[in-house]
Amino acid sequence: MVKSKFSTADEIQRELVGLEKKFYTTLFTYYKRNIRPLMGVIQPEFIREKFDKFIRQLVRKYIALSADISREVIDLRVNEVRLNPVIDSLVIFPSTEDNDNQLKLTLDGVNTFWRTVTRIANRESEQILVMNPDGTKELEDKKPLSEDSLILSAVSHMIFFAFNTIMFAKLSQINGQLQSTGIPLQEVQFRTIGDKRVDPAVCRPLDGKRWIIGDPNIVVPPRMTHINCRCILLPLI
Repeated sequence: MVKSKFSTADEIQRELVGLEKKFYTTLFTYYKRNIRPLMGVIQPEFIREKFDKFIRQLVRKYIALSADISREVIDLRVNEVRLNPVIDSLVIFPSTEDNDNQLKLTLDGVNTFWRTVTRIANRESEQILVMNPDGTKELEDKKPLSEDSLILSAVSHMIFFAFNTIMFAKLSQINGQLQSTGIPLQEVQFRTIGDKRVDPAVCRPLDGKRWIIGDPNIVVPPRMTHINCRCILLPLI
């Protein structure tokens, strides 16, 4: 058995944050060099047509890397379960659902990026009517959006949505195989990244909370938290 580099939840989170940073740096650099100069010059749909192939390849690569982290954590948990004398042949096999999930996650990620680009472009053409001190009115450009923050948020969504989607699907698969063994259902824990970007109202109160897979009250990020959530569900390892 190959030893996993993930022995603690903190190590898993550091790996995901590192992946997030690499993806953001690559994507934002490409955006600034190739896409940004064309915004306002040609329509967003033509920009997408020109650069969509590269963006799709990049998104696919990082979705796969995030999914690989999730699977490695699952493999670690599976090997622990195999130590139970009741069961010695738990197998987690690649499934059609796995392939479908990664295809859907890639498509979602690509669309998320291009929606972000369109949002930035549209904001730069928007104006608001303002009242001057002398009582006259005039149109004024809206303040530009923070491009780096928006693209970082898009990257965060892709990385953590992929991790959680694969994690929850595979844990559910494990439970399906364990139902006849008498081994307790898998328990998961909600973990925030613990930095200043954690939502103080929605996510921070959930940090450390545990559920059994199948619990109707389980909170699966980001579907049940908020957009661009970076929290994760982890099996208790």
